[in-house]
Amino acid sequence: MKRNSSHMQMILPEDIHWRLAKFMQGRKVFPFIENNELVCIFYLYLISENHDELERKKAVDVATQTVKRISFEINKNTKGNSYMDSDMVRELYLKRQLQIAVDQVENINFRYDQILNDPIILSYCFSQHVSYYKQDYFFQIYGPLNEGEYLNEMRSTLQGAMIMLGFNRKDETMLPFKHPLIPLYIWLKDHQIRVGL
Repeated sequence: MKRNSSHMQMILPEDIHWRLAKFMQGRKVFPFIENNELVCIFYLYLISENHDELERKKAVDVATQTVKRISFEINKNTKGNSYMDSDMVRELYLKRQLQIAVDQVENINFRYDQILNDPIILSYCFSQHVSYYKQDYFFQIYGPLNEGEYLNEMRSTLQGAMIMLGFNRKDETMLPFKHPLIPLYIWLKDHQIRVGL
């Protein structure tokens, strides 16, 4: 991953990729996240270390468009119960899987886990579960992060980065930890994400 790029991942529930795989194989039904479970999705926007206000604004604009798209999906799903049928949801994921496979047909390094990490599938997963349970949700942008706002071993990943987190809760006061960035820091440390400068 290079500077001026982005990364997206669902980090809660911790076993979401296993659940997605089982669901897409027809071995789980929708919903595969329980109503009381915390869902966390994050977007990491990488900007140059010597960024200017225009770069920061571009990252905020991308984040704003992402939130609008997810909010649109949530509203659409809430109004149309047919979108919440297990077979319909699976078909949507499988269509996306086929599209990814076709796009990667000549890529000999392509791995199946890329499908389970696909930002569109993960965004669907977030919006569909929030819609199904009619949950509140919020998104918050942090950054660009400066020294002292992250652990030293995450410097290469987070220096100057902007982060947007989304949760299936009304606001950050409803979270079970002191700061919304805590699950991201734990996830990054566990997965040893490194970003090329």
